Amino acid sequence: MKKGILIIGLMLLIGRISEAQTTITNASAYQVGDFLSAQYSDTSAKEGPSGAGQAWDFSSIPKVGPLAVRPIVTPSSTGYSQFTTAKMAIDAPGDNFTYLTTTDTTMEITGVVIDGKAYPYDNKEVIFKYPCSYATAFLDTFSGTYEANDVTVDRTGTVSFVSDANGTLILPTGVISSTIRIKFVEKITDIAHYGNISVTTTINSTSYFWMINSNKNRLMNITYTSLTANGITTESEDDYYYVFFTSVNDLKEAAEGLSVFPNPGHDQVRLSFDVNEGGDMHFSLEDLVGRKMKDLGNEKFSVGHHEKEFSVNELLPGIYMLRLEMENRKPTVTRLMIE
Repeated sequence: MKKGILIIGLMLLIGRISEAQTTITNASAYQVGDFLSAQYSDTSAKEGPSGAGQAWDFSSIPKVGPLAVRPIVTPSSTGYSQFTTAKMAIDAPGDNFTYLTTTDTTMEITGVVIDGKAYPYDNKEVIFKYPCSYATAFLDTFSGTYEANDVTVDRTGTVSFVSDANGTLILPTGVISSTIRIKFVEKITDIAHYGNISVTTTINSTSYFWMINSNKNRLMNITYTSLTANGITTESEDDYYYVFFTSVNDLKEAAEGLSVFPNPGHDQVRLSFDVNEGGDMHFSLEDLVGRKMKDLGNEKFSVGHHEKEFSVNELLPGIYMLRLEMENRKPTVTRLMIE
């Protein structure tokens, strides 16, 4: 009888352990319209040990700089046409993008744009596999050849991915239980060919990041990077944690009551709109497939009603989408016809 009770007790215990396991599914993959937020911190955080049942206390790490927000956008809206297999792109400050595609079982990088230079990959880089739980591991290779300033560059790389720990994560924003930690090691070799001379640059990075299935963000991230170029090696570290995740559908619009007159227009058009929260607003015109046709610049607006004029006389006749954007706001978009 006691043996039967013991077996039942062990079965119940195993059941509780299984229920406590965190599994990341492809429901956590990014989608166009998502926004990622990151609060950068100083580099005092350390990743701690691997293994099950860990507790990581980052509650007192100091903030460095403002909150950073990264929208997930359509590839066509970035202005680069080389990434034909990408389904989305992470839009970073400046002219920097990471192009992604997803399947039921993977998330892959199809290439990147760094400071306006496009690096498409012939062989995609797998950065995540679904489902992922504690002890999930895989290896991958990626490669690409591209032109940069009339120089041919061959890029090759490797990825080592392992979920090496689980436990409780303590952030300045709260306590999160049942997290898993990923150790992600990426090694990149770029060989630039200048005629008969070849120059090699290597980038080796090791990232530790924590996740749960109900949040698409890396809840906490620590990355160590080593770059060697021209025989000189530099070391760096980036630490940040995610404050919140939001879908574009949860955000308020950048402006309300937007109207354009005249519409159709052919020379000057006047915008009329209301702002409920002051800040910097960016204006642009896109075609119907999301390609940016004209950057109309930035301007700071206070709360209240505003009007603004733009010249459109250099645009070809057709239908355009006028786009108003503010940080942490859903873009306001309306249709404009040019005669």
